[in-house]
Amino acid sequence: MLESLSQAEELFLSGSQQAHSVLRITLPQVFSQGKFMQMLSDFCHAHPQIKLDLIITNKNLDLVQQDIDFAFRGSALADSQMRSIKLFQAKTILCAPQGFARQLTTVQQLQVITEQLLIPSYINLSTLRLYLQKIGIKKPLHQFTAIDDAFSYKQAVLAGMGVGIFLDFFVEQELKQNQIWQITDPHPFSYKFLDFNMIYHKNIKLAKPQALFRDFVTHYFTAT
Repeated sequence: MLESLSQAEELFLSGSQQAHSVLRITLPQVFSQGKFMQMLSDFCHAHPQIKLDLIITNKNLDLVQQDIDFAFRGSALADSQMRSIKLFQAKTILCAPQGFARQLTTVQQLQVITEQLLIPSYINLSTLRLYLQKIGIKKPLHQFTAIDDAFSYKQAVLAGMGVGIFLDFFVEQELKQNQIWQITDPHPFSYKFLDFNMIYHKNIKLAKPQALFRDFVTHYFTAT
């Protein structure tokens, strides 16, 4: 009898915990639109008992100190206490608004990049600096116009302020709608490929809500 009561209490507490579960998740700005947000919406509809606390930031927050369950990042895993699952790979592309001339010589194209490039100051600038030097642009980064917000940066390029550097998935719709076009000459400008990963605690056994979320995200990106 006591054993049955104990089992019933355990089941009740387990169900109650799941009913009120909140997953704390951090992701960069470029994830807060399109396919990724659709995935989160699908998860919420599939598991309405699990709520999400989303932290949208380009900073790499400490999962332990900030009590975060999952992080999504486009960088290599640096913490041995964490586990990483690769979701997809993105590439960096150079895009210009529709008003910019397309029929330019190589010299003219480099001149446009030198004069009109907008710097996304929320990314790792050391790699960008090396690439610009490699293709012959010696202009220091501090002499370019810089914008530190991903959505404001995209809007600036769409408005014709200058040429922009984007991850391909972040401007997928704008490219399809011909609002911007990809500059492929004189260089493809794929100066960096990024593996986007889901990161979570390695040394902590996942509770059921965390395991459901991990499996849902993994299946979503491997099946599409």
